[in-house]
Amino acid sequence: EAKPKTPLQVKEERIAKMDFGHRWAAAFLGYADKNGDQFPTSFEQAAAFIPAGYKPEANVSSDQFEIVYQGSAALGTKVSEVVVLREKEPWQDSNGKWCKVYGLADGSSQVVAMPSRWTVGGKQVSYDTFEAFEKDHIITPSGK
Repeated sequence: EAKPKTPLQVKEERIAKMDFGHRWAAAFLGYADKNGDQFPTSFEQAAAFIPAGYKPEANVSSDQFEIVYQGSAALGTKVSEVVVLREKEPWQDSNGKWCKVYGLADGSSQVVAMPSRWTVGGKQVSYDTFEAFEKDHIITPSGK
């Protein structure tokens, strides 16, 4: 049976997942910059835009994440609100909250813990589930 993780182990994993999400979100942005403003459809397409020498922590891989936005990087003011990749499975932080890492269209990453509050369009929005958060932050490109 697995031993419970210490708060330090949970914090280290959180940092590693955020770093992974950030590097890939930034790579997706780099890919779009060189490919007609279109985000990649696979991690392989964006791999050339990951900094040389970057090696993710052993416990973090692209198998734990999925691409949820494929389309134009021209998102205007929504660029910091649109999720392009997300962690597939939630995990518990040291406070017992369920969390997921999200990579955003502006190249940043966020750990979202439930329940959560976000600023959307200048307004504070509360979320009780990942599904509700994703409904507001995962978009389908127009015409698809």
